[in-house]
Amino acid sequence: MSSNPTEVIPLLQLTDEYLLPDLQRVCEDQITEYMDGATATRILTDKDLVLPTKSAKEIKEAAKAVFLEEYERLRDIDT
Repeated sequence: MSSNPTEVIPLLQLTDEYLLPDLQRVCEDQITEYMDGATATRILTDKDLVLPTKSAKEIKEAAKAVFLEEYERLRDIDT
């Protein structure tokens, strides 16, 4: 499986459609483990990105955490 969350998101979307809960969990883990600031921003702002209902809350919470960490890191660099 790819360590690039952007490549895993389409697979995650298919797991919900084809009722593959085990693969869905693996995709969720990959996305949250390897998420970076750019991916977090996309997850939080892309209105066309549809995540499975069972995965959306966990992934969005992880995206918020990554986004805030990235923001604090950038803020510290500026000061």
